[in-house]
Amino acid sequence: MKEAADKYQGANLYVKNLDDTIDDEKPKELFAEYGKITSCKVMHDPSGISKGSGFVAFSSPDEASRAQALVCCRCTEDRIKKSTFAGETPDAH
Repeated sequence: MKEAADKYQGANLYVKNLDDTIDDEKPKELFAEYGKITSCKVMHDPSGISKGSGFVAFSSPDEASRAQALVCCRCTEDRIKKSTFAGETPDAH
């Protein structure tokens, strides 16, 4: 389990303020230009509606850093999307 966590250390972005209609594919499309995405998951409630947040994991911390720097505030579906590194407090930036 620790090996899996170490693998994504610094390469996993937490994305919030996503539109309710966003599925797992949309963040992949939005972040693909910044590097190879190894996984992407939007959190959903039991009825399948997006909770407005999720995770995008890149193949390297450099790709995640580039994405975080360039997409930290980007308009999507009339909502503002913000990203931080997973496990980091939002006030760290």
